[in-house]
Amino acid sequence: MPRTTVAMRSRRSPVRGFFVRRMLAVVLIAAGTVLVGVAAYDRIDGLLAQKNARSPEPPPSSDEISPPEVTVEGPDGDGTPLVDMSALDVEHFDETDHDEAISEADPGGVLLSETADFRDLAPSHVELSPAADSLTSLRVVIPRLGMDLAVFEGVSAKALRRGPGHLPGTPCPGLSRAEGNCVLTGHRDSFFRPLSNAREGDLVELRAGDRSRRYRLVRKIIVRPEQVEVVAPTGEARLTLLTCYPFRWIGPAPLRLAWQAEPEVSTAAASASR
Repeated sequence: MPRTTVAMRSRRSPVRGFFVRRMLAVVLIAAGTVLVGVAAYDRIDGLLAQKNARSPEPPPSSDEISPPEVTVEGPDGDGTPLVDMSALDVEHFDETDHDEAISEADPGGVLLSETADFRDLAPSHVELSPAADSLTSLRVVIPRLGMDLAVFEGVSAKALRRGPGHLPGTPCPGLSRAEGNCVLTGHRDSFFRPLSNAREGDLVELRAGDRSRRYRLVRKIIVRPEQVEVVAPTGEARLTLLTCYPFRWIGPAPLRLAWQAEPEVSTAAASASR
């Protein structure tokens, strides 16, 4: 092969490598810009949704009786189901089941004085099944962690982008008149990030307008996504806060963290029960 041909090829190789590296850098910068833009959009949309939730206008409601069909996604939006809904036997209560549910959940009447404010609400003020992705009447507040968040209906990507989501079919004060396991879910890297610093005994309040139900965190449970026991129905009042885990995991988190809370019983009620 002539020397001139070899020399020309040797000169082309650095030039070609330069343009390849330049194109690769442009592609990587463009991809990074898109990812940052998507993350920024999600964050801004969530902040605006929470800000709008503080307005005095009442949240939209639905007249439907049964919860709408929803696609359950993990808080990380990676397509991994948060829970296997087919494995749950979630009962939906109507008005005729109200008294029976109350008596089963509170046979001694200990919690009645603590929760009568919710049970006395007229049906027109109780959202039995809010529309999917809509703003509910609930706020979840954990004073020690500085959390005060509006709750949205469902656990879709849209709902969890805007705030904690109420797992459809689970009874919550202010949303239904039945007692049971109220399940709220949230992103580990946004609205439920403060749960990384939660500890046993922390006060949690569910507020609906000027009414509230007080809970105390009692146990921390770490499970796999297919373990649905933590969101299963219960006969007694309970609040479950669910998010992905570990908090500092890079990529889709493999586990779920559930903080379970039980209603706070006043000193007078506790003494009377003894």
